[in-house]
Amino acid sequence: MKNKAKKYIAPIVVTVLLLLYYVILVAVIASLATLFWKIFAIVVTLAISSTVVYVCIDRIREIKGGEEDDISKY
Repeated sequence: MKNKAKKYIAPIVVTVLLLLYYVILVAVIASLATLFWKIFAIVVTLAISSTVVYVCIDRIREIKGGEEDDISKY
């Protein structure tokens, strides 16, 4: 069980770092931009962030299902 728990760390860390990056990016854009660009940046960031979270959840499901090495499919 400990071995599988270690495999969850990388996708979760990458997801958290990407989400943090996008939040900081939107904060910087929001402080400098007009209203249109603020809304645009927030919408794009929400779309990208939801995709990143979906991919992380999908990767965790793959690890739980025993597909640790998904590159071997290709």
